[in-house]
Amino acid sequence: MKTGRTIGYARCSTVGQAEDGYSLEVQRRKIQAYCDLHDLDLAEIIEDAGLSGKSVAGRPGMLRIIELVKSGTVDNVVILKLDRMARNLKEACELAELMQKKHVALHSVSEKIDTASATGRLFYNVISAMAAWERETISERTTAALAVKRANGERISGKAPYGYEFQAGMLLVNDREQETIATMQDLHGQGYSIRGIIQFLTDHGYTNRKNNPFGVSEVCRILKKAA
Repeated sequence: MKTGRTIGYARCSTVGQAEDGYSLEVQRRKIQAYCDLHDLDLAEIIEDAGLSGKSVAGRPGMLRIIELVKSGTVDNVVILKLDRMARNLKEACELAELMQKKHVALHSVSEKIDTASATGRLFYNVISAMAAWERETISERTTAALAVKRANGERISGKAPYGYEFQAGMLLVNDREQETIATMQDLHGQGYSIRGIIQFLTDHGYTNRKNNPFGVSEVCRILKKAA
């Protein structure tokens, strides 16, 4: 068991925070109990209250966790459940991989994961493989859909749709663009205006394919296609 500075993370959306059994108070209690049981010195619990789990970019608490991990000032991160941390397997794997590189142990109370242990690392490898499978499946489905359009004589642009890219004649998922789409959807769901979304993207370093700030029509088009 890796000791040292331990940080907890709790997230709860406004809707359903009591209904799904994952209120902030419940998460705090279970994280503290886990740390007490495993002799982890819990320094603080960082929270994202009233925020959805769609994208890390829209959650300041998780962004702070990431900065602490990158800076090497934390040794353990404890969460109640993986879905409190990440919106999908791919994002969960990316966060877990970052923690592995920085020698930070990730603990999930519900899934009984501790990446400081051999079993925890095995589980991490399993979900990484599942995330890779998920990306490949999306790519195959998109390629098949384009093939049907081509067979039906429908016009297909030479440019890959935003969120994808052509490589060796195959349409593959572009992870960076998919993250941008998810961020746009998350902000839109929170009630941001199109110009508000653009301002957020600009402030956080997101750019379009030409490395320029996004335009209004561009964001509208991406959101419409992603709906």
